[in-house]
Amino acid sequence: MTKIEYKIEDLIKDSSVEIIEIADITAEKVKTDLEKDTCILEKQVFFYRDCTKLILSELNVEKPILIPAKCGFGKSTYIKSLIETLIDNVNKNKIEEDNLYMIVTANRIEDLKILKESIESIHGQYDNQFPYIALSQSWNKDINCLDTENPVLNYEESLNKCNKGCSFYNNKECSLGKQFEDMKNSPILAITNEKLNIISRQNKIEDYQHFSNKTKKRKLLLIDEKPKISNNSSISIKEVNNLKNILLRYIPNRNKNSTYNQKKLILLEKLDSIEKLLISYIKEYDKYDNFFILPEKIDFLDEWREVFGYKYEKEISNIKMIFQSGIVWNKYSNNFYLAEDVAFSRGDLKTFIFDGTANMTLEYNDKEFNSIKMDDYKDYSHLTFHIIDKSISKSKIKEDPKKLDIICDWINSTFDDKSFVISYKEALGVKVSEELTKNLKNNENIILDNGHVPYFGNTKGKNLWSKCNNMLQIGWYTFDSGTYIAKYLSLNPDEKQKLINMKEKPDELYSKLKITNGNFDDIDINIHKTFDMFVNFEQEVYRTNIREFSSSEDVNVYIFTPNDNFLKDLLEVRFHNCKVKNYKIKDFEKYNETKYINASGKENIKKFIEWLDKKLKNNELKGKQRGISTEFIDKELGIKLNWKYHIGVKKEFYKLLTARRVKIDTNKQGILEVYKY
Repeated sequence: MTKIEYKIEDLIKDSSVEIIEIADITAEKVKTDLEKDTCILEKQVFFYRDCTKLILSELNVEKPILIPAKCGFGKSTYIKSLIETLIDNVNKNKIEEDNLYMIVTANRIEDLKILKESIESIHGQYDNQFPYIALSQSWNKDINCLDTENPVLNYEESLNKCNKGCSFYNNKECSLGKQFEDMKNSPILAITNEKLNIISRQNKIEDYQHFSNKTKKRKLLLIDEKPKISNNSSISIKEVNNLKNILLRYIPNRNKNSTYNQKKLILLEKLDSIEKLLISYIKEYDKYDNFFILPEKIDFLDEWREVFGYKYEKEISNIKMIFQSGIVWNKYSNNFYLAEDVAFSRGDLKTFIFDGTANMTLEYNDKEFNSIKMDDYKDYSHLTFHIIDKSISKSKIKEDPKKLDIICDWINSTFDDKSFVISYKEALGVKVSEELTKNLKNNENIILDNGHVPYFGNTKGKNLWSKCNNMLQIGWYTFDSGTYIAKYLSLNPDEKQKLINMKEKPDELYSKLKITNGNFDDIDINIHKTFDMFVNFEQEVYRTNIREFSSSEDVNVYIFTPNDNFLKDLLEVRFHNCKVKNYKIKDFEKYNETKYINASGKENIKKFIEWLDKKLKNNELKGKQRGISTEFIDKELGIKLNWKYHIGVKKEFYKLLTARRVKIDTNKQGILEVYKY
């Protein structure tokens, strides 16, 4: 799992005078912009300078280069400053214009809009006609169709009408039409990482490189945050039904005829066959939690394209991939997950990926990517992780939703400064985010997201909690086991091939995917799951005040998880010099205790604990030689407990004793006694 890393200084030894000058200007711009809100370390400035030299160098890069700049390091500001510097120097004829020809991506369309507007406000238009940055986005609800009689009302309708002979499309007032013209003429194209993923998988990246009547070509690709490298989307029978509905209601831009109807009927039969195939797998593998399947081939693409052409590619992409890459079926979600091999096509674009998780994620391999060695530059001695030895998994919440109330009471009574709370959106039917919001919404120290406690998977790109010095993670951002198996197989095609070879031995195949007590029996899949969880966790930690590189304020992160030395090791490696401590919530402990002793069948234990608390209160229990025999307790309380069994096997009973600093042990006479230590 060790990555081969290159030192950035070894790759930029022969930078020209012009490039060095541009690098200096870019670094100074970033510093000036960021220092409006924070203090910039000199090492950061060195990095911005070296990174610019690398991007503009003549280095022949066959693989994408990973730049592991951590969250809060100023990646987005750096990209903006680089573009500004390049425009300035092109306009002054100091460098060739083709240094400006690039594609820029980010996770959120909003971030790209800000970048575009910022550049336009300073530099106006390219060739006095087009924006320097063309923003590509699909039809959305903010777009007003100019055709008032028959307007486009949704994305699906836009596929059928826009740029398909619509008389309004070439009107300068048409948002999509103008966007298309800008994309054909602007030197910089801005797209989302999701869009990049789509055109990469369709091998259409070259279509987006050419502009200015195809006389010019974009040569750089700058990716902000991790792109989608492997595809582990889920597929359900519902999706096949959606395709059938699209087919049944589709009205082509030509007259229906018997030939078309015949093709439609053939395609409907093919989709029915796919649906039946998936149902048969559910029945066949019902006794397994997870199972890998390479489905028998059903070729429906030819018929689909005869009816739709290349429309609805997004809708059919997952269905067509199940026959090429295989699927992992998960019994409990009743979903099939793609196990598609890693593929990241970017043509001949010189590609740089700015990803703060590059060092920890397992998705980048040395065969496909080059990684830059980069120091973290940050000391985490002011960061403390508090480990609460409790599992707050989805199943535990479903089992006892009252735990959420106890946790909220603890939060409301403990934290008196800005805090970031994050948990699940829902847990097996329990609306966790909604319940937490109900209990925490009146606490002004809890920073909400649009009035709600944020949930896993919905914080990306948001900077609402950067002033928070407390983070409380309730549970872990996890997926079902089928997802982790699919991800692992996508990254390890040799392992997938081994499963394919076991097709005739289903029990042996299943043994490779088996789970025991929440962990995979296969250690490699289990490691992949742990690292995947940790990468997601790291991104949430960086939403707090540690995102501020110059800050040395104490930040405390509270994690609910059974004590795990491997997790502790990961924390100390990733956040060097951080502190890791155990933490107990007294109210939570009391709640668990009360629930345990009040449960059915625990009547004798309850009597004993009530008696014990009274004795402790009156100081009637002393040291080991002055304890009270269990035989006496049985007689006095009229109970009969198998004491040796409870203290040796029952973990919850043992916790009752340790919480009170009480032991049950034999004295010198061999008599079992209860005593205070």
